[in-house]
Formats: sequence, C-alpha cells, structure tokens
Amino acid sequence: MHSFCALIVNYHGREDTIACVKSVLTAAATSTTRVKVVIVDNTAETFYFSGEPINVMRTGHNVGLSGAWYVGFYSETAQSCDYTIFLNNDAYVAKDFFTHLQKGIKTWGANCAFGPRIYDASDSGLIWSRGGEIQRFAVKVKHFGENLRASEVEPGDFETGHLSGCCMIVRNEHLNQIGGPDTNFFFRGEEWDLNYRLIQAGVRLILLDQAEAYHAINGSHSRFAPQMLYLAYRAKVLFAKKILPWWYFPIWYAVALVYAATVAPRKFARSSNSAAPNIRRALVSAFLEGLRSDKILPPVKADC
Repeated sequence: MHSFCALIVNYHGREDTIACVKSVLTAAATSTTRVKVVIVDNTAETFYFSGEPINVMRTGHNVGLSGAWYVGFYSETAQSCDYTIFLNNDAYVAKDFFTHLQKGIKTWGANCAFGPRIYDASDSGLIWSRGGEIQRFAVKVKHFGENLRASEVEPGDFETGHLSGCCMIVRNEHLNQIGGPDTNFFFRGEEWDLNYRLIQAGVRLILLDQAEAYHAINGSHSRFAPQMLYLAYRAKVLFAKKILPWWYFPIWYAVALVYAATVAPRKFARSSNSAAPNIRRALVSAFLEGLRSDKILPPVKADC
C-alpha cells in the first residue's frame, strides 16, 4: 500500500485545522493506510496531538499558502512518503477516503495525480468541485459540477484538466521533478500553477469520484475583500506571464486591466462589504504590481 503525507497549512484557524487533522487520522485508521501529517503554521498557535504521527512546522511569519506548501513538501516527513495530500485546513475527508484513494491509484497507475469529489460542507448534497479545466487564453479555471446536486451528475472516475487545491494528491516523484510549489505565488494561483506544470510534465489528472472531501467555503478568508482580490489578481497576472505566448500576453493584459478597472469592482462590491472604489484600487494595483514584479507579497496592513 502507498504512504501519504497530509500537508495542512494553518493561519489563524486552529479549530478548523484540528478538525481537519482528526478526519485524516480517522480515515487512515479505517483503511489501515500509513499516513503522516505535517501542519505548517503561519501563525504562532499551539497544537497538541498526543501519540499521533504529526509534525508541526512553524514558519515564524506568514509566508503564504505557496510558501507553506514548499516548506511542508520539502520536509523530511513529507519526502519519506509516496504521495503528498495538499489539504485545506477548512476541509475534511470522508472515513473511506483512503480506501477509495488506494483503489484509484491501483486502477489508474503511478503516472497520475488525484483529487476527490468535493462537497460544500454546509450542504453535503451540493457539489463544490469535481475536477475542472484550465482555460489557457482566458487565464481562468472552470470547476466541473459546481453548485450541482449529487443526484444531477453521472458518477464515475475520469481524467480531468484541473484538480482543486482544496484537496489534491500528488506523487512526490512528480512534484520533485517539476521543482515543487512556486513560492512566487502567495495565496491563490498556486494550485493552477501546479496543475499546469504537472500536465506539461505528462502527469494525468484523475478525479476519483468515490473519494469524498468536504469544504467550508471561504471558511479561512473573505473571498471578495479587497486584499483577497488583490492577491487573486496578482496571481492571475503571474500565471498569465507563465502560460501565455509572449505575443498574446499584452493583449490579454490590456483587456483584463480594463475589465478590472470598470466591470469587476461593481460586480465584486455586490458580493462583499467593500465599496467599489476600494476594490478598484486593489485590482488596478494588482495589475500594475504584476508587471513590475513576479514575487507576490500581501498588500501592506492587509490581514491575508
């Protein structure tokens, strides 16, 4: 049987992180799978798991999700396993998760990365993500099955073009081959980048439909707050730089910048408690900074 390291990043989410870890340990015990857990703590919170195979790594400051992924993945604990599970701390896995994961690996083979069917934790019958595709020239990701009831989709495993970073299982050999997570990202975009580079390396992405996880949507952050939108669009610009042809990037950038300065602020203001002018400043700043630098840092005084 294959071994796994569940890599969970904590940022002011201690109770969620503890619940997430407990779900992993329960699922591992149910299937007698060898699982280790690495918590990368971007804050200074305390975790006690007596007698459990858990390594808590403290970064000393907030290095973002991509930075924490990098730290955790290249730890001795993670590198000693066959696969790493990138798992949101505000998510949890079903009790039979590892049973279906082991079965999927046996069926599809070693040259694959895997993801489960992910439900909205507040409504266990509502799908949040079931694979997806990277729309390269639009620089966006479409999630399959989003907001559909479980009864509305045809069950079965399938090859897909994107796996959600909420719960993504990657063979360590493949991730080492592509150089690990890109720490130029901070929060958002890192999963797009991993998916894209894995596909470019010839790794197949497989959605294991019977393996299930549950996600507390936006449980770890306010998605439409200006600082979150800043990070999302900084990541979008960086990802565009990496995947678009040199001749097309200026076209995409110009169109996307106009959209960010005109349509997007009003759209996002309807979904947040922030005024459109504040959102506009964040988005325009993201595009301008995206041209100047590839290294993404949180905006000053932003609680990201």
